[in-house]
Amino acid sequence: MKKLFLTITAIIIFSNSVYAQQDYIALPSIDKTGGMPLMQALSERKTIRSFSKEPIQEDVLAEILWAGAGKNREENKLTIPTALNRQNVFIYVLSDKGSFLYDAQNHSLIKITDADLRPVKDAPITLAYAADKNKGDKLYAAMHVGSAYQNVGLYAASKHMANVVRGSFDRGSIERGLKLPKNIEVLITQAIGYPIQ
Repeated sequence: MKKLFLTITAIIIFSNSVYAQQDYIALPSIDKTGGMPLMQALSERKTIRSFSKEPIQEDVLAEILWAGAGKNREENKLTIPTALNRQNVFIYVLSDKGSFLYDAQNHSLIKITDADLRPVKDAPITLAYAADKNKGDKLYAAMHVGSAYQNVGLYAASKHMANVVRGSFDRGSIERGLKLPKNIEVLITQAIGYPIQ
């Protein structure tokens, strides 16, 4: 497989409407069969804080994003439950090549900026989760992103990858770099990559 990014970071936010006119980059389709049994993935899910320099292949990137909050059936439903079908979880991919928004409905990336906004430089991927604080549903959003990072953590375990959920990062720098509206608040991050052998 060809490499899409050498290092990647992602941010999950509330709305992607301001980026609707940008160029799309199609991601590989997802193989929804096989994989590690659920009970084994639950048993092997753990925090690993050190990452190797092994790059992320584009098929793995596609699966991570889809596991986090991808479309998994008709009627545009997602891999995570959201209260009243709010679907207020979206993923930004931040890399040394720039920053991209994951469009779950089209399983594509949308280029946002050329800036490298990664908060965790030694991890191939960091996911950061955010919500609209003016909608009165911050509790629901916290539940939604918890479901998303658990999905990603289980995917990481199933692929023998390292991951760690982190609350310590420069929120302001990330939000300013992505030019997020003032009502969007980043909640938590999750670094993902391959363990050091």
